[in-house]
Amino acid sequence: MPIYLDSSNYSYTSEHFVSEHLDCYNISEKDRVRYFSLGTRIFFGAWLVLIAFGAVVGNVLVIVVILVNRYRLGIKKGTGTNYFLMSLAIADMMVGLFVVPQALHTFLRECWGFGSLMCLLTTSCISVIVSTSIHTLMYLAIFKYINIKRCAETINYKPITRCVRNLMIILPYIWGLILAVLATKFLSSVKLKPKTIQCGPEYPSSGETRLYILHVANQFLNIILPTVIIIFTYLKIYSIIKRDAWLRDNSMRTPESEILKTFFIVLVCFLLCWSPYFVYTNYVTIIPNKHDIPVHFNLVAFCFGYTNSACNPIIYAWRFSEFRVGYQYILHRNRRRSSAALSLSQSVIRPSS
Repeated sequence: MPIYLDSSNYSYTSEHFVSEHLDCYNISEKDRVRYFSLGTRIFFGAWLVLIAFGAVVGNVLVIVVILVNRYRLGIKKGTGTNYFLMSLAIADMMVGLFVVPQALHTFLRECWGFGSLMCLLTTSCISVIVSTSIHTLMYLAIFKYINIKRCAETINYKPITRCVRNLMIILPYIWGLILAVLATKFLSSVKLKPKTIQCGPEYPSSGETRLYILHVANQFLNIILPTVIIIFTYLKIYSIIKRDAWLRDNSMRTPESEILKTFFIVLVCFLLCWSPYFVYTNYVTIIPNKHDIPVHFNLVAFCFGYTNSACNPIIYAWRFSEFRVGYQYILHRNRRRSSAALSLSQSVIRPSS
């Protein structure tokens, strides 16, 4: 029978014993250390499966609606906002395809079975996805602000050029890659720690100043600064709309104000979903004894964070009629194709009279 441990008896386990039990290839199933009960594995396992399904299917629908059905559904090809949405959808889809399945496997087996290289890649992918999402929302807010400001201040309105827009979409990925390399290769080592469901940077301990600097810089550059810029930018946009009578009247004929509200909802959803993770990272950074970390803390923090990847397609369907119609059109067309294929197969196998 597997051995179950909790935080009360974990302190009696040597570091050598723990490191062996975190590698699936170095320990047999009967001797494996277990932190999570059967009920916990069933509940959170089902949660992770739903996240993976929603993140992949939902964001594929978003990408298809933007790329394939933009003419049929009235989505303009040149609308720069849609490319930011597609960038978010790609990042969220990566969570469902790459990150969540590994987290599910690691959670159920409570060991790492993909090797050291994949451990490094998984940590890097998580870092890229989180930073890319929040920075894409930041550049989207800046993009909307510059366009609305130019529209209000100039008669011959010139929107942001395609080159600049594409640069604003690519920059979050570049920044995410830079941060991932710094966090996993130069400033910290990567490993699977006890009571976690994915590989990550090692916990900082006393005397390791570089790890504390990495933590503070990550919190400021990837959470505090982008959030402040987004909120400030949206406040400036609403002040422009409120101040300028012509733009205010024009916004009544266009969904611009509703679009801004939707993006603000996306931001709030992101912050709510990832707030347990940031509480977790701050807690494990300041706590002296890492053995006292609650058993379910990492599990809950990352499950809530991964849930955000399945939320945006739902928000788009709720707030944008174009996406609602697009989802219905795609699903209805696929249903008709399935029905036609089924009818054809039945006619082929039906014996002649």
